[in-house]
Parts: sequence; structure tokens; C-alpha cells
Amino acid sequence: ALNRYGGSGTEGAVLRALRYIKKNQAKDGSWGASKPAMTALALLAYLAHGDTPASAEFGYAVESGIRFLVGAQKANGHFTGADGHDYTQPIVAYALCEAYGLTKVPQLKTAAIKAVKPIIKGQNPSGGFNYNLKPTTRDDSSYMAWCVQALKAAKMAGLYGDIPGLDKCMTKSIAGFKKNYGEKDGYGGFGYTGPSSNHGLTGAGVLCLQFLGAAKSRECRGGLAGLSKWTFDWDNPRSGSFVYYMYYTTQAKFQEGGNAWKSWNKQFSPTLMKQQDVVGKDASGYVDHRGQAQDIGSWKSPAKKEHTGSNPIMDTILCTLMLEVYYRYLPTFVPVPEVEHDDDVGDDDDLEIDIVDGGNAPALELPRRHQRFALDGSESLDLQLDLI
Repeated sequence: ALNRYGGSGTEGAVLRALRYIKKNQAKDGSWGASKPAMTALALLAYLAHGDTPASAEFGYAVESGIRFLVGAQKANGHFTGADGHDYTQPIVAYALCEAYGLTKVPQLKTAAIKAVKPIIKGQNPSGGFNYNLKPTTRDDSSYMAWCVQALKAAKMAGLYGDIPGLDKCMTKSIAGFKKNYGEKDGYGGFGYTGPSSNHGLTGAGVLCLQFLGAAKSRECRGGLAGLSKWTFDWDNPRSGSFVYYMYYTTQAKFQEGGNAWKSWNKQFSPTLMKQQDVVGKDASGYVDHRGQAQDIGSWKSPAKKEHTGSNPIMDTILCTLMLEVYYRYLPTFVPVPEVEHDDDVGDDDDLEIDIVDGGNAPALELPRRHQRFALDGSESLDLQLDLI
């Protein structure tokens, strides 16, 4: 994947960062002050690298982080230690869904479902989301982005049959982002809580529309046009939350592919590797699973003010996720058909499948079949059925 998508020499920086993150893990398995949210973000960095509890070097860090999150979850699906605006809920839901998608651990499935349900319940009538998942007329693009990432992760992890209203919520979310779209002279963007043609959250809006299957919409295409004017300039960072904005922009460019990605990749990747603050193995204090000392590396945003404050752990996690974009082993990144979802799917011609419990009857092994079912007049879906 690194070779295919233009990664060159990035793995050294990623490993140094993952080691830095592990070195800063607390004894209870958590990270940071807002423990559930920061722990979830750290886990995303490991999961994106393909690390699970079975991994040699980072397995214990992943397992203890997951145990912390599951232990912090309350009966209603929310989490003890949430931040004031409760970014915690969608961020932790995102991480739990990805963890379940990679491991298929039953306990994680239960926790992930419980975490996603409050997101669906808290959706605004417009399709957007607001702080603390309290339905209102305020559509916050930053908060919405985490909600959409969680919803997409839940769907791609195979939880759509276990969470009522998931598909409908995702479809409705498209309208929520479109509400914050603005355009000027053919260049579009997504604002914070209203329309803007050049806000830093444009990458978040584009990425979420891509994740929701609306990559061909006018708003998504216009947002990509707006992003074409952006640069990854560490020395003269875009005003506002530079690393936070670039986290989304890098993913949006990658999802678009083609020249948009190639041009961006030439900017962001060498810059991030160059700007990593590396501590050599003789001074790092980090010893790997083989007992060998290793370098560690981190980043600190060049911006005067980040969305999350001055937080090297957060900056390092987001930069790591950027450098993992080439191969992110997360269900979220599984491609889905780019189809606008304007109406609920379902009519009198729906296919009904009866599943009969055969009790003690002997199992019948049937050959693998392919069937093609029409969804409407022009679209169809190939289904491969393993009939046992």
C-alpha cells in the first residue's frame, strides 16, 4: 500500500510516534486529561497501523486502552470522564467500532452498539449534530465530523443490523453537512456552524460526504475545489487549528485520489517527517518488546492555537494518523458505492429472506451462489451467498 499510494520512508516516523504514544500511556491504560476521548484517539492510531491486542510490541497498550474504555462506559452508553462538550461520545464510539471491526471480540460489539445509539438519538432535525448530542438548530461541523466517522465505522464493522436507525441517520447526516456549505467563484467550503467558502473545516465536510456516499455531490466537489488552493505549509500554517484541519484534509485528498492526492502527498508527507521531534534511543527511555532501546518521536502544532489546545499527545496522534493514511487498516476506510441517499430504501418489492432454525437436523452444504438483485431501475447489487 505504501508503494501504491506514494508512501516513502514514512514507517520510521510512524513507529517512533507509536512508541512515544505508548511511553505516555498511564498505568490504567488511558491517555491525557480527558481520558476516554484521548484514549480512543490513541487507539485509532494503533488500529490504523493494524495493531490489535495480539501485536507483539503494541498489543498490551491496545488491550489496556480498550479495557479502560469498556470499563468507563455507563449503562446508558455514555462514558465517565467525558469532556464538557462531550466530544467523548462520538470519538469513543468511533474507536470501539473500529476495534470491533478488526478483532470481532463480542464484548467490544456490545460496547460499540451502546456507544453509537446515543449519537443516533441525539441527531438534530436538520441532520447535523450539536455539542452533548442535544438536538437543536446548531449544526457544528467539527462535532458532526466525529459523529459521522463513528456512524461509518459502525456500518463498515457490520453493526448496521444491530443498531436501529443507523442507515437513516447516515443518510440524514448528508443534509446536515450541506447546510454548512458555502461557495464563492466556484470554490466551496464548509463552515463551523454555518456556510463558509474557505473555513478550515472544509476538509471535514468533504471527507464526511465521501464517507456517506455523497462524493459526487455539488457540495463535495465544490469543497474539493476549495481545498485545491490549500498548502501544507508548516512554517506559515493556516490560521486556526492547523494540525486538526490537516488531519481531515489529508484524508479527503486521499479518498479523492488522482492528481489531488499526488500533489498533496508531495507536500504533507516530507514535511511531517522533517518536523518530527525525535529523541534518540540513548535518551528516549523506551525499550521495545525485545528489550531493545528505540527512538521516539512526536509533533507539536506550529499554529498559535489548536482546536484542542496545546497538546503534544493530540498533535502526535493526528499527525500519526495522517502518515498512516496510505494503509489505514480500519473499517471506516472500506470504500462504499457513491450513491446519493435522498430517500429511505424500501418498498413492496423488497426481497424477504426467511431463516429457518433446523434444530437437530443435519447441516446441508450447498454450493456458493451469485445472485444479482435490482435495487431500482438503474442500480443493482452483486451478492455472494455462502449457503451452509
